[in-house]
Formats: sequence, structure tokens, C-alpha cells
Amino acid sequence: RGPRLEVVVGDLVPPQEVHGYREEDDEEELEFNATLDSVRRFYGKSGVEEVLSGGGDGVDTNEALKEAMKDCTVVISCVGAVRPTNPWTDFVTAPWRIFRHDASRWCGDASHPHYVNYLTTKKVLDLAEREQRRREVEIAEYERAENEIADEAKERGFIYESDEIRHMKKSVGGDRIKIIRISDLALTGKPWGVVAILTNLVRSMVFREQDRSERILEESKLVDTIILRPGDLIDEERNETTLSLQVDTSGALPYPAVVSRDDVAALAVAAALTRPDGTNLALKDDRFFVADVGGKTVKKRRRKLAHFPHEADDSQKVRSFTWAVRWAGEVIGQGRRVDGFPDAQACLDRALIDEAKRARRQRRLQKIRDDDYPIQRELLRLTQPLQRRRLKPYGVFVAIPVYAAMAAVATAGFRRVPVGKRAMLTPIFRRLLDAAKLAKSAIG
Repeated sequence: RGPRLEVVVGDLVPPQEVHGYREEDDEEELEFNATLDSVRRFYGKSGVEEVLSGGGDGVDTNEALKEAMKDCTVVISCVGAVRPTNPWTDFVTAPWRIFRHDASRWCGDASHPHYVNYLTTKKVLDLAEREQRRREVEIAEYERAENEIADEAKERGFIYESDEIRHMKKSVGGDRIKIIRISDLALTGKPWGVVAILTNLVRSMVFREQDRSERILEESKLVDTIILRPGDLIDEERNETTLSLQVDTSGALPYPAVVSRDDVAALAVAAALTRPDGTNLALKDDRFFVADVGGKTVKKRRRKLAHFPHEADDSQKVRSFTWAVRWAGEVIGQGRRVDGFPDAQACLDRALIDEAKRARRQRRLQKIRDDDYPIQRELLRLTQPLQRRRLKPYGVFVAIPVYAAMAAVATAGFRRVPVGKRAMLTPIFRRLLDAAKLAKSAIG
């Protein structure tokens, strides 16, 4: 018994969800429309409604994804988009689009990061939360029925002990659904950095969509999420004698930050198979690894349980982690080899221990505040809805060089136009002025 692999083929961005989609009428649809016209002439509107009601609700474009989410325990999301920016449609024709988050209102390109990075993540998260609610309701109903049987047996002088609830949680999914998202370490940089501006400028604001994807995962109240931020991905294998794998639970690591795709994949799989307390049913409990300590080969124990703080009223608290990933070693100028671990599972175990320590420290601080500062506790409760993670203003800092260059070109061209014909260029300058006003309001 263990995890079961199932391959489901489907389109995460179906054409029906892309802006401007128009389904071409085929022969069957033309014949069906002709039949409807005939029914309408002889039987009226009621006959047409009866035919349509018998024809179903149409094709579900996300049927494959919904089937894949049934009884799912872990989702590893590796989707990403590389779409070159179209300056004419993205910037020039509608200058305000650079500040708009919803590209589905105007972009008909299914490879846009808004569709691939953000909307697919949102779609998977919605389905996972729906599945988690179904499981919780099913478990709660079963526990209620078991408690009623136990109470009835007690009234009659019997003792009813059932071990079925534990098996029920195991069969339905006692652990929360976990979503593991492969993101980008570049998101830790400033939105006004050269890398952020150039990448967003030539790759259709990809960092903004990555940032939005991370935020909706972190704000989920129903499923556990782990966001992995690898650095620059390469295909080479890691030299285990000189390099180690480093994971930082703060979500940030300094550059350079090179890491192999194999190591990131191994870390994602380890995160999928490891529970929050550090247990991994796919591996033995007495796992060891070999490490170089002071020039000697030493056999070390690999795993130690994380032991997250237990709360009686919230034992199934949703957890969200964001980790940065890179290689560590002096030979490539990325920190020290001792900063990392020899494999992905050891990195994950260490990260879970660090997260558990952080959770215990936060609980102690929260308890001190609750006991000593009741007014501060009330203020924190009232201001909690305002503590939502703010998105980085990527659009503003991309718009500054773009529209500054456009304004310079327009000004130079305007000076060459005869005075009598300058009135024809007024609409263009009005658009540029509107874009400048929108940028100023976004900064303010």
C-alpha cells in the first residue's frame, strides 16, 4: 500500500477560456440548429426548451483536471510560461494594460503567464479546496454517526469502541491536501531591480503572475502549500563530493544560486511524501547518510521528527511554507558546502525542524502578548484582515522606462511634424497622458 501514480492528459488552458475564442460551427452543429428551427416552428418555445434540456449542459473543459483531483493527496505544480512580449498589443494600443492584472480580458494568447501561471494555479487550488471540504464533511458525518452509536450503547449499558474512524480518515484522506508549487528565486528581488524590469519587459510580466500565484497559495485556509523557489536551473548533475543542496526556510538566498533540475524534482517529491511532522512512510525510520566531518567519513542519522506544536482546538492547522533552493559549495562561489545537506530528504527534514521551531517561537510570543497586552491582542484581531500580503508593483517600474522611451520618440517625431498637421497627433498624446496619470495613481 502506498501512493498510486495516475497519468491524466488534459489541457490546463482550454481554448474556451482564452479571450476572443469563437467555436466554429461544424456540420453536426449546423444540423442541430436546423432541427431547433423546425421544432420552434411546430412546437414553439416550450419544445425548444425540452430539446435543449435533454441535450445536456455541454462539454466541461476542465473534466480531466477534475477527475485527476478526485481522491488526490498531493499536487506538484511545475507549470510555467515563456511568452515574448508583444509591444503593440501589450503596451502601445492600450497603455493602461501594463497596470491591469487580468490579462484574460484582452489577451488571446494562451501562453500568456496570466493563463499559465496564475489562472491554472487558481483553478487547481479551487478544485483542491473543494475536494478538501468534501473529505472534511464526509469524515465529520462518519464521526457523528459513530458518536451516536457509542452514546446509544452507553445508555444500554454497553461499551462501544470503534477503530473505524482512524481507518476512515486514512481511506478518505486524513492529512490535508498538499500543493507544491515550483516558483522562482528571482521573486525575492526588488521590483525596481534590473533583472525584474528586463524579465517582465520581455516576458509578458511573468514575475507579476508568479507573485500572484504565490499569494493565493499562501492565503489558502484549507490546503497545505509548499512554495519552492529555485535559482537558475541547469541540467548538470551535482558533484556530491564538493557540492551540497541548500534550502532556506526564509524563502530567500543570495545570488549566484545555481541548482539542478534533478535536485529540485527530488525535493518536490520528498515534500510530497513527507508529512508535516517529518514522517515518511516510503522510507525506513532508521535512515542514515554519510557525511564528511573534518576529513573523516561519518555515518549520521538523517531524520528527526519536526514535532509541530499541538493545539487541542486546532490540531489540523493549515501550514504554508516558502523555501529557497540552491547548491552550496566553495568551488562555485555559492556559500559553503556545510550550509547544505547531501540529499533532498535531509534538506526537507532540516527545513521542517526549522519551521517547527519558528512555530513554537511564534506561539510563545503570541501567548505573552495575549496574557500581558489584552489591548494589543484586540488591535491585532481587528487589523488582521489588513495584514494581507501586498503584491509588488512590477507594472509601475516596467511602465517607467517603456513610456519614457515612447514619450521621447513621440516628442522627437512631433517636432518634425509641420505646425498645421500637429492636431492629428493629439489623440496619441492623450493616451500617453492617461497612462502617466494611471501610473501616478498606482504609485500613490
